[in-house]
Amino acid sequence: MEPNHQLNNVSDISDDEREEALIKYRIIQPFLQNIKTITIICEEQQLSRRTISRWIANYRKDGFIGLWVF
Repeated sequence: MEPNHQLNNVSDISDDEREEALIKYRIIQPFLQNIKTITIICEEQQLSRRTISRWIANYRKDGFIGLWVF
């Protein structure tokens, strides 16, 4: 399913999409809480700095729904 950029509410996304966004949030949460650096998260999760930085930026811009959109 293609992301619908008109979404305004987390309840507008499917359970699978919500789960995917929750996984992303759990990955970036330690950074948001000043517990871990982006570098450490990248190493632990084996994800690129660009991916993690994009998730953080999207979360800061659009909240939880931003983690689903991208």
